[in-house]
Amino acid sequence: MKRFILGILALMLIIGFSGCDDNKNLDGLISHFKENKIDGSFQTKSFAIIGAINGGGLHNNDTKMSIEIYEFKDSDSIHKMLPYKNGRFGLLIHSPKKSTKLYKKIIDTFEDY
Repeated sequence: MKRFILGILALMLIIGFSGCDDNKNLDGLISHFKENKIDGSFQTKSFAIIGAINGGGLHNNDTKMSIEIYEFKDSDSIHKMLPYKNGRFGLLIHSPKKSTKLYKKIIDTFEDY
């Protein structure tokens, strides 16, 4: 009986951890950016044009940050114009410039999600 219960618990843990990425969505990614002090106003864009299921721009005039983040059905669907990819998400950075700390922080935060 103990083996049966332990087997069920192990199976539940395996199933629980294997589905973690499915719970990630654009709202969670935006919250993740905010938690890491990358904040701005989000505006939905015409995401369907590039085959995304959700997406838009995150802008902050104070830090001169302008990025676009998109969510796709799966990783194979991510549009080729998006240079940064993480799971089902694609990222395009308009500003800041590559040489800044904020640029690196945006990428690190995106890849950490």
